[in-house]
Amino acid sequence: MATSITVLHVEDDIEFAELNADFLSQEAPHLNIVVETDPENALSHLEENPEIECVVSDYSMPRKDGLELLEAIREVDPDLPFILCTGKGSEEVASEAIGKGVTDYVRKGGSRERYQILAHRIENAVEQYRAERSAGQRTRTAPPAGDLLIVDREGTVEAVSPSVERTLGRDAADLAGDALADAVAPDDRGAIRDLIEQRDGGTPDETATETVAFRLLDDDGATHAVEATVRPLVGDDPRIALRPRATPDSE
Repeated sequence: MATSITVLHVEDDIEFAELNADFLSQEAPHLNIVVETDPENALSHLEENPEIECVVSDYSMPRKDGLELLEAIREVDPDLPFILCTGKGSEEVASEAIGKGVTDYVRKGGSRERYQILAHRIENAVEQYRAERSAGQRTRTAPPAGDLLIVDREGTVEAVSPSVERTLGRDAADLAGDALADAVAPDDRGAIRDLIEQRDGGTPDETATETVAFRLLDDDGATHAVEATVRPLVGDDPRIALRPRATPDSE
């Protein structure tokens, strides 16, 4: 994506925020970073600057943390890309954010690789967001940008975006806590188990992704073809993130 993207970066430390903006602009010059140090003012920024297409927010902030800001923004715009920056060991925070409709999350860090990852996540989220808006209406083949499932090393769905229900006809609360393999068609369960097993062990490369296709069972037992982008999550335990999208033959 080469077109300009305006990003609202919410970070209470002004020096760190400006440093982030500089590094992001170096990695992706088409990103126009608007810095806000007070999360209470973030909604005003969105109202006054309709060109903003993504919010990148720190988690740990006084007065209003990243999760509270996410909830406030979701009340006015359920689909605006929102990427949460969490510290090391904040897996529980990230899982809670997914349940509240976060588009994506990244670990904070000052390395060039981390800024490359963040820039890439911004570009992907905005590309999907623009595709949805240009379509004029939501369809099952154009899912919300926030669809995300986190699966642990045992294959259990640890967290799931609430938007999965309107995308795939599957209740998010029903998926969470159960084995992902149990939610797919019997013939596809082996592929899901293989996916979990091959990710278990070793040091994951957070930039490595692959695509897996399977058929998800909806609440009525009907199958819907799904294609999911899969990537490992860096943390204390091996986990993976799946971003599913329904394929045309799922209707």
